[in-house]
Amino acid sequence: MNLPLFLLTIIFLIGAIIYFIFFFESIITGHDLNSSLKAQKILEEILKKHHLTDKLFFDLGCCRGRLALRLQNNLPDLKIVGMDNSFLRILIAKTRNLWHKKQINFIKTDIFAYNIKDADVVYTWLWYSLLPKLENKFQKELKQGTIIICNESYLPEMKPFETYRLSDDPNRFEKIYVYKI
Repeated sequence: MNLPLFLLTIIFLIGAIIYFIFFFESIITGHDLNSSLKAQKILEEILKKHHLTDKLFFDLGCCRGRLALRLQNNLPDLKIVGMDNSFLRILIAKTRNLWHKKQINFIKTDIFAYNIKDADVVYTWLWYSLLPKLENKFQKELKQGTIIICNESYLPEMKPFETYRLSDDPNRFEKIYVYKI
């Protein structure tokens, strides 16, 4: 076997192993989706509109930290805490954070076990099934005036004070919901 073919085979096998690790890990710990660029732009607009660009921002279910890193680039005074229940996703987020020399605090934790009482802004894009329990957590822990921003899924009992469409296509219903405690 010649050297280039051998190296290509090794690279392919390493890539396949990494893919299967992510695949099985996401089955155990939940979806591994990043917020879209459109969602990020709307999120930045909301933070600027409500003068929250230098506040404490919690990203619940931060995945691999892409949104948090983008926000930190565009809103450098925003203090960001990213949380996820996946060791692998948090490891990648922390590595990217070091690489980009940002000051984001990424934490591997169960978001229901971590107290978020100090948050000024909470962002989440999680499964609908988690939102009733999460809404209860928000009601118990968050201080008056805290802004909650939900991407696509909504809190079942609270009424949003702002709603943004993620798509101009009338057949798509993805929205960002903004709440205030």
